[in-house]
Amino acid sequence: TSFTYSDTEVMEDQTVQVTCEMNGNPDPTWSIRNMNTGQEIFTSGISQYEVVSIPGSCYSTGYWACTGFNKLNEGINASAGFNLAVYCKKKKLNTLFLV
Repeated sequence: TSFTYSDTEVMEDQTVQVTCEMNGNPDPTWSIRNMNTGQEIFTSGISQYEVVSIPGSCYSTGYWACTGFNKLNEGINASAGFNLAVYCKKKKLNTLFLV
């Protein structure tokens, strides 16, 4: 398993490029996902090298991992990951005043 990433801290609306390479025989089932939220941005059932972008949204903050397994590894996953911090802009709240 090889997992690289372009940054660990970004502003909202920026993206993070991640590269995951997962190889195995038999081919592994693997994914790139946020382990805190369950958000999955890529999944595959073959050995391959993949470059994807994680969108810089407030919901993207968390531990991102490239994790895979095949039928021979007896439930032990190959995994690598990193913590991503997304700094979010302050949101303006609409206030309604009743008279």
